[in-house]
Amino acid sequence: MLIGIKKLAPVLAMAVGLAALYAIGYTHGLIFDDAWIARDADKLAGPITLEPSFRSLWMASYQAVYHIAGPELYWQRAFNVLLHIVNAILILLLTEKLVYRALDHEDSASQRENSGEALQELRSLARVAVPVAVMIWAVNPVAVYAVQYLTQRSTLMATAFTVAMLLMFIAALNARTLLRRLLWVGGAALAYLMALLSKEHAAPAVALLLPIYVYWHRPHARQLWQGAVVLVGVAVVTAVITVHRKGWTIGVPTEDVVRPFLRQLDALRPGASEQVYVLSVVNQTWLFFRYGLLWVFPWVGWLSVDLRPPFPLEWFAFPQVLGAGAFLLAVAASSIAILRQPGRIALVGLVFLIPSIMFSAELAFVRLQEPFVLYRSYLWSIVLPALWVVILISVLRAHKWILGVGGLLVVGFGLMAVDRIQSLRDDPTAWRDALSKIDPSGPQNALGRWRAPHNLARWELTAGRFDSAFNYAKLADRLGAPNGMAKQKMGSALVSLRRPKEALPLLLAAQSEGYEGVEIWVSIGSAFDQMGRADDAFLAYDRALTGGLHERYRPATLLAAGYLANRVGQYQRAEYYFGELLKVNPELSAATAGLAIALAGQGRPAQALTMLSEAIGRRASADLYHARANVNMRAGDLKKAEQDILEALARDPNNPVYISVLREIRMGR
Repeated sequence: MLIGIKKLAPVLAMAVGLAALYAIGYTHGLIFDDAWIARDADKLAGPITLEPSFRSLWMASYQAVYHIAGPELYWQRAFNVLLHIVNAILILLLTEKLVYRALDHEDSASQRENSGEALQELRSLARVAVPVAVMIWAVNPVAVYAVQYLTQRSTLMATAFTVAMLLMFIAALNARTLLRRLLWVGGAALAYLMALLSKEHAAPAVALLLPIYVYWHRPHARQLWQGAVVLVGVAVVTAVITVHRKGWTIGVPTEDVVRPFLRQLDALRPGASEQVYVLSVVNQTWLFFRYGLLWVFPWVGWLSVDLRPPFPLEWFAFPQVLGAGAFLLAVAASSIAILRQPGRIALVGLVFLIPSIMFSAELAFVRLQEPFVLYRSYLWSIVLPALWVVILISVLRAHKWILGVGGLLVVGFGLMAVDRIQSLRDDPTAWRDALSKIDPSGPQNALGRWRAPHNLARWELTAGRFDSAFNYAKLADRLGAPNGMAKQKMGSALVSLRRPKEALPLLLAAQSEGYEGVEIWVSIGSAFDQMGRADDAFLAYDRALTGGLHERYRPATLLAAGYLANRVGQYQRAEYYFGELLKVNPELSAATAGLAIALAGQGRPAQALTMLSEAIGRRASADLYHARANVNMRAGDLKKAEQDILEALARDPNNPVYISVLREIRMGR
């Protein structure tokens, strides 16, 4: 059996434990890039499609879950957790094979040195240490960023297929017949293809086969060269195809909004952007060790969704330059260990070499916009449990100590994982956590520190907490938010706080700094509106409405422009605005009321009254009765006007405008 009876208990315990751990996050909201799931719900509900392209399998998985389980978000989260459990089981199998192979090699040497009893004891310890080590990996709080972040299902899937590929390749190495070997090799190739269809960053996985081959078979020089030529050739061809299919150019910035970061880099050191690839490689090799440190010591104070370490301005910048040297030295040392030192030393070499090979994708491109993202490291961590096993069996050397210390690590890591799951409860929680890990007074080359406060400002604006939004946006601006992004948020918040004289200069400054979002014209129009500059306000509103304003902003903009037009007596303009609004939302009573006032203002009260009466007949509301009261007042029918305003007050008794209109009507009568 693939998993024996003795292994079944720890596997079940691990599966139940992980399901329970992540259950606290099943009802959490969408964060950051996950918003596409709500935005593209129609795509999820469409037919399941699988194409020969990167991430197509990833997309198909969301569609499959939607069709099989339902549209509820918790099913998508449960599937992510299921993938994590599957990965833990696959890594358990891989760790077991790698550890026992190391002990096999040591056993061969021990027969010459008469130390077989010690090796048998190590085997006994390993049987306990392997599931403990994998559980330590599975509950690691760093893993939360791949599991809880729905969009990173691509990483989970790529990891599963990568580990499956390694297991099948090992099975091929162990096969006793050519047919079985070919079948296992075919399975490994298929798993690798599935990994690529899940995420293109799995491309380097094919290069893992060479160190696995050397570690497993310890070939002679001729066999080594033959195997190396074949496997390196396959890796090179795969890399070329991947780069070509993806449309990448090696050494070129490819991130979405990297240009502002390049400008900031040049402002700190002129000409730095011309060397950005070299600087990125130096930085990434340093961060490689920081990733590793966080997997071993995952203190929550060091973890967030948006970490912002300093970016080097020179290739010899300290301490980043240490990373480049240490990375090369460690790759060389681990390669030598695999070639020349059988057993646990070779296994430790493999533990470093496999992540470094997978990490090579990070060295192919410029990482400036998002240089240090924790979920990426999930794919590189697949052999970390083997290191835990080596430490546990080599240092503790007793079952009870392995279970005791391992159990403490599992509990400790699990509690920190709970903290991280809760930190991703929703967008504002995630970004507040990120902001708490940022030093606002840190070095200027810690690029991108503005993103957390900027995203919080956007959220606070949406929630109507304008003072808080202004303060977050102000901090983001101080931390270098590019293209006037933060100033636009500051101006919008001040407009909402009815402080137009402070808002307008900020909004205009945002445009001068490069902000191109058409929605800024809505805020500019509102500022002019509040300042009594109606003509300027109309120009700004019209600029927004004709400039491709997003549909979610369009109704509010038409309503604001229509109200202003009625207020200043430009009734034809008001008729246009409210007419357009009714096309967008025919049932909006405020639009009907505004259009009726505009018609009455143009001397068409009968048409206005007919429209209002029909709307009231369909669905009566206070604003419709208020509008009809105004039209009746214009027509001189104060009795009907009083009846209408009383109906409005019956629905909204504390409305000061309605009370004022009633007083005016009664004074007129």
